[in-house]
Amino acid sequence: MSTSRDYVFDVKALYAPLTTTLPPFTSIHNTWPPQQLRKHKELPSYVSIATAGFLTHNSSGSNVLMGEPIHVIQGDSLRVTLKNSLPGTGLSLHWHGFEMEGQLEYDGVVGITQCPLSPFEEMTYNFTVNETPGTYWYHSHSGSIGVDAINVIKGPLIVHPRSIGSEAMLDSITAAVNGSMNLF
Repeated sequence: MSTSRDYVFDVKALYAPLTTTLPPFTSIHNTWPPQQLRKHKELPSYVSIATAGFLTHNSSGSNVLMGEPIHVIQGDSLRVTLKNSLPGTGLSLHWHGFEMEGQLEYDGVVGITQCPLSPFEEMTYNFTVNETPGTYWYHSHSGSIGVDAINVIKGPLIVHPRSIGSEAMLDSITAAVNGSMNLF
């Protein structure tokens, strides 16, 4: 018996602390942008991001920007409504690693399998997950999120095998994950 797993992603332009998107312990934090392009000695405190609005906390208490984890059972129907609240660009969602056999119209590659979703429009991706159980990921494709924006519309997509008890296990995982998600 298959189940429908439903998600809604409302993509918006927001501001996030730079240390959320570019932690200070990374080498790029101290080398980007190049010194001659920096107006001030310090990097900005906040940067523009395109996000579905999720801010998670890891075990060290640091903030990590990422999309909501999607958990499905092989054979389930996955229904994801994408709302494009970005004022200046079209976008889509791509299910990285999925073959999308017989469902190519939901593959989400702008210019190849679909046109970008226009600003302030929405569409629902609705397909059966026939993939081999394992870990995949989803991410957006767009014409241009913007050179000053960081695209954080991406997240894990885990396909679980169908077995006795898998439905209850997945409901527990989904409840635990959703309880740890905090919206901006």
